[in-house]
Amino acid sequence: MTEELYRVPSFALLCALGTVFGALYLRARTMQRLLWLTGWLLAAAQLALRIWHPEMTPAARALSNACFELIPLMFLGSVSPLRFRGRVPYVAAFGFPLLVYAVLGSLYPVPGAGIKAVLLVCALATVYTGIHWSSLKNLAPVWFTAPFSAAVGLVCLVLTWNGRFEETLQLAHSGIFLMTALLFVLAYRRLSPGVIFTVCGLLYWGLPLYFFDLATIAHATAAALIRTLSLVKVVTAAGMIVLVLEEELAANEASRQRDHRARIELEQYSRLDLYLDPYRDVVEHYDSICETIVAQSRFSQAAIVLCNADRVYGLAGKAGMEGALQGALHALAGRLTPDRIREFSRTKYFQFEIGNTARVDLSYLFEPGDELKLLNYTTAYVVPMYTRSGMLEGLVLLSRLRDAGTPLRADDVLPLELLVARIAAARESNLLVQRVVQSEKLAGLGQIAGGVAHELNNPLTVVLGYAELIQDSDADDAMREYAQVIREEARRMKRIIESMVRFWRPSHGDPGMAPIDQIVHDIEKLRRNELERKGIDFQVCVADGLPGVRINSDQLRQVLLHLMNSSISALSEMPPDEERRLKVEVRRAGRRVQVVVSDTGPRGVDPIHAFDPFFTATQAGEGVGLGLSICYSIIREHGGEITASNLLPRGSAVVIELPTHAGTGADRLQGEVVA
Repeated sequence: MTEELYRVPSFALLCALGTVFGALYLRARTMQRLLWLTGWLLAAAQLALRIWHPEMTPAARALSNACFELIPLMFLGSVSPLRFRGRVPYVAAFGFPLLVYAVLGSLYPVPGAGIKAVLLVCALATVYTGIHWSSLKNLAPVWFTAPFSAAVGLVCLVLTWNGRFEETLQLAHSGIFLMTALLFVLAYRRLSPGVIFTVCGLLYWGLPLYFFDLATIAHATAAALIRTLSLVKVVTAAGMIVLVLEEELAANEASRQRDHRARIELEQYSRLDLYLDPYRDVVEHYDSICETIVAQSRFSQAAIVLCNADRVYGLAGKAGMEGALQGALHALAGRLTPDRIREFSRTKYFQFEIGNTARVDLSYLFEPGDELKLLNYTTAYVVPMYTRSGMLEGLVLLSRLRDAGTPLRADDVLPLELLVARIAAARESNLLVQRVVQSEKLAGLGQIAGGVAHELNNPLTVVLGYAELIQDSDADDAMREYAQVIREEARRMKRIIESMVRFWRPSHGDPGMAPIDQIVHDIEKLRRNELERKGIDFQVCVADGLPGVRINSDQLRQVLLHLMNSSISALSEMPPDEERRLKVEVRRAGRRVQVVVSDTGPRGVDPIHAFDPFFTATQAGEGVGLGLSICYSIIREHGGEITASNLLPRGSAVVIELPTHAGTGADRLQGEVVA
């Protein structure tokens, strides 16, 4: 016992360092720290057995040898966390037969045939698992690990066959420590104090055990080696603690850098003007947003896909993409609908990974021979864009992750998710502001129109009367012809003034309930043959079970026919070989019914001025520009809303929202946001 007292200081230091490991583990409960803590507790337990049981009874020797083999296994498992057949950690599959071997070899130094057979089976199982483990892709090259494991295992099998069980355990112990030291070097790849102390300690810890019989060495040398080994254990433990602290410092520095990058990213996003200028090109607007995302985030490719008023998606913006990829994404976006995206989100191809960011496999949406597959654009990250009512308004596609070896973290996508939420809010705000400004502007224009109509009506009546008197007089034919021209133009002016009065002072009274589905189907029967002769693809989609809407039926028919005529006029300007589509869709939108009249014409609309009196996108002489303003007046008169928007990549749409009851002011602000 006295000879073993030199181990007491080492034991005390190991216990103190084990306490430090325990505190570090409680700070961050990782598997690596748990394995290290277990390894050092086993080292302290083995040292305690050496101190208080120096005579080493068979049971004490079995326990000591079990700790002796498990210590390096804990450290090895911490840097090689592979699993056997995908379920059991290799350290467990490798350690169990080795542990049985250590216990039986210690309890039965001179075993019988049965015990020796069990020892051989355990040795074979350990060698097989070790070779299989080392042949897998890991930190160390397989060309070294597999031959090394095979060589050590072969020697261990020979020693076991010859009954040299202690030497087998010593060789296995040393081989594990050597492999552990190599993996530590490859895992950390730096010359820091923690790595140097840990690797040197592990190498020295296994070094004396390469000598199978310490009795062949001089007694003083052997004693010095063994006593130095106790000190090396303490140095190795201290090195691992320093290594943990270095990792924490590195993690804190990396976290600080990530926070700094995220703050800069948020600052850059906050400088973006997300409110779409009505005079700015939509694609240009969203292209600039995508360019900022590519410049500030970890993604080198970004695209924004938005839902059009006709519930078909379009590519609104992109950055970091070549022309072929842009075209392929345009085609993919054009095939998407809210229902198809909803179906896609319920499949295994759409998996949320971090927060509101999902990793998607786009191959689910591909068609045979899809160009995206040829371009190897099959996976991407997606941030959905929702309105406040929970409707999916669009998607932000992110791909080509920079520093792909570093996994995506929450602080990498949080600024993007906040940006997407701001984009959705800005789009809703744009629509609300557009409606308010339009309402106030047209109210002012209505008062002006009413005043102008009142002032012009009286002198125009005089002009018309005198023209009739001249026409009925005995004047010559030329004079009567001039009077007829004056009379016709005066009547045309009177019709325009009546329209202005209609815009300013709509009629009142109960309009009744109009069967909107029947009205749309009647218009379809009336116009389908004409549109087919003109080569226009006329699509009508009416939802089932629609309630009646509170509007005069004749006036609703007038509005729809005017909108269709405007679309037909735009489509007629297109070459016959291009897609010419006119679509009328009727659907529920909360407590309102929504009618969308869209086309793929080349004109587009000006959302700000589309409903202004005398504003027209047609050529001179084709109209005075009161049609849409009258439509606006009719819809607003009945408590509805009407907005105009451009579609992606081409076309325009007018969205009408009508109440199914006597709508309130709050109801007028409900409805789906359109692109």
